[in-house]
Amino acid sequence: MCYTRFYGLEKCRLGRYNSLYSFLLPHLLSSGSRVRVLPGTPHCSKDNHCHLTESPERARDTLNTRQHSLNENRIVILESMNEYFFRDQVSPLLMDKLWAQGWRHFGSYFFRYARFPKDGQVLHVQPLRVRLEHHTLNRSQKRTLKQNGDVDIVVKPAYIDNEVLQLFERHKTRFKDNVPESLTTFLSERPAVKPCPCVSLCLRLNGELIGVSYLDVGQNATSSVYQCFEPTLSKRALGILMMLLCVQLSREAGKTFYYPGYAFREKSFYDYKKTLRGLEVYDWQDTWQPLDNHTKDTSKANLKSKI
Repeated sequence: MCYTRFYGLEKCRLGRYNSLYSFLLPHLLSSGSRVRVLPGTPHCSKDNHCHLTESPERARDTLNTRQHSLNENRIVILESMNEYFFRDQVSPLLMDKLWAQGWRHFGSYFFRYARFPKDGQVLHVQPLRVRLEHHTLNRSQKRTLKQNGDVDIVVKPAYIDNEVLQLFERHKTRFKDNVPESLTTFLSERPAVKPCPCVSLCLRLNGELIGVSYLDVGQNATSSVYQCFEPTLSKRALGILMMLLCVQLSREAGKTFYYPGYAFREKSFYDYKKTLRGLEVYDWQDTWQPLDNHTKDTSKANLKSKI
């Protein structure tokens, strides 16, 4: 048994485990939704050159105030929201605030969007988070943890090396659509510190790397960025395993929330995230509510619209 201490993750158990994105690129210009580049962030021209228009401090103030200044068309605007900005460095405290407003990031590219076009339909995006004090394991998750009792867990500052890249290339074979080209699509050239503190949670079986999950660390929360795993070991449910390990690591670090990423209101490949207990969903109106309550409210609203 060994321990680590960095990035606010104190005395988190590593070593042999025995107790206990997905891919969403925001290329939504074809969705018909409004696209906003926030003030204080680079505007990218057609030649892909970005130009800073205002200071980062002004941009941060805008982030904190802009949602409170929307008019009576607020709900309509939020439902078609598609916003992004670029930042090379963000403090853990500000990361908490961004996650709480539905933001995510790949490297220095921060984004949030409420709709996602796929196969001729428009899916409704649901930012998710787990309130860790309410999280418990279901029977299936307990089986997954028990089944992987022979897997070693190593947590270290986020990194990319040849071994990780080879695993990523094998992981890509799982995808039929939207195949990720490179791991750097999701991570910066210095993933441990840019744009925020991040750790790699690595799975090893008999010394071989079989999974890597990248976890951002905020002041009061953590958030999964991306994970890849050995596709030939599908029976081990390594994706679920790493998500559960992120929950455990976050809880032991004294965090309040864990953000597993986006899912959709409609059925989708990302429904496995909804199996987590203690789950809350962002309603795009500055509030989070338990997923069950949100599902019931949404169903009632859809029923009324059909009557």
